[in-house]
Amino acid sequence: MNATVKYTIRRILARFGYGLHPMTFFPMGRLMKLFQTHGINLLLDIGANSGQFAMNIQIYGYKGRIASFEPVQSAYNELSKNAARRPDWSVERMGISDENGEMDINVSGAFTLSSSFAAMRSKHLELAPNTAYTSQETVVVKTVDNIFNDYCGDGDRVFMKVDTQGYEAKVIRGAEKSLPRIAGVQMELSLEQMYEGEALAHEMIGLMLGKGYRLVNIEEGMSDPRTGHLLQCDCVFFREELC
Repeated sequence: MNATVKYTIRRILARFGYGLHPMTFFPMGRLMKLFQTHGINLLLDIGANSGQFAMNIQIYGYKGRIASFEPVQSAYNELSKNAARRPDWSVERMGISDENGEMDINVSGAFTLSSSFAAMRSKHLELAPNTAYTSQETVVVKTVDNIFNDYCGDGDRVFMKVDTQGYEAKVIRGAEKSLPRIAGVQMELSLEQMYEGEALAHEMIGLMLGKGYRLVNIEEGMSDPRTGHLLQCDCVFFREELC
């Protein structure tokens, strides 16, 4: 696109209050740039909900395979519908933890993104009362190590996204053998506990650094509007040898 065309488009968009920005202006665009830099061709989408993350990264140009894991039945039903549009997007109804078996998951009725195996703390409910748990479901849980070879081959460059509402440390604990083959990891981490027993951001960052990863990006998440304190952020790590 030459400078004159770009200028004309900017002027037209500005009349309506919009702007023209490069892909990396947006958080998902920055992540896609990391995917391109490191040749990611397989996404393990852990805590997929209805597939929002996977669909967004596809909008920004991701063409590789996706394996999504979601334990809550209603969210899994929506996930299955969304994934049906792509033959290289597989879905499983299961939770990911540090052990194999069955567990009860707390289901957030109005907002299933907040469903968790862990109890929700009062701070989370104060800020988002519509996320209160309304029921429980018994679900199958497996470790990353248990399922990794079912999806990942020797030639795959794997990125693992973890959005498990306070359960991130257990997901990583169950991935000990697989981590050397996982190029990148994104986790939603908390600066203040939102769920009982949750490992905080500084602890998880230290854990990942100790496992051979480098922190390469942080994106702002939920904050407390009463104080301005940041409460959650998305942290992206890539293996040190790739950086």
